[in-house]
Amino acid sequence: MLDDFEQTVMRQAKLQGQAIQTIWREAMLEPRDAAVALGARESNREKVRQYRERSWLLGLPSGRGYLYPAFQFDPERRDVFPEVRAVNERLGATSDPWGVASWWISRHARLGARPVDLVGTQRADDLIEVAGAVVEPVG
Repeated sequence: MLDDFEQTVMRQAKLQGQAIQTIWREAMLEPRDAAVALGARESNREKVRQYRERSWLLGLPSGRGYLYPAFQFDPERRDVFPEVRAVNERLGATSDPWGVASWWISRHARLGARPVDLVGTQRADDLIEVAGAVVEPVG
C-alpha cells in the first residue's frame, strides 16, 4: 500500500506524462527544417543551435538531438515570431524546455486561450505580458 507521499509522486508522474504526450501532438520541425525556416541552408544548423542556446527558440530534447515546435516560425520573415522569442527568453526555454512547451500549449485564464493559438495575431503583446507575470517576483 502506498503512503500519501508515494501517491502524490505517482499522480505527478502521471500528469507529467500526459503533458508530454500533449506537447508531442503539436507539429514539430527537424533541425534541418528549422534551419530552412530561419532562412539558412538545411545543412547549416548553427543558427538553430544559437537561437536555442539563447532561449530565442524552444527546442525539445529528442533522442540525440532536438525537435522544434513549428508554431514558433514566421514563414514571411523566415525567423522566429518576435513574441515567441520574447516569451521563450523570459521563461528560460534553454533551462526548462518542457515547462516552456507546456506554457505554450496550456490554456490560460488571462488570455482566454492557449498562447500557441495567439502567435502571429493582434494579441502578441498579451503573450509577452502574461509570460512576464509568470516570472515576476512576488512581494
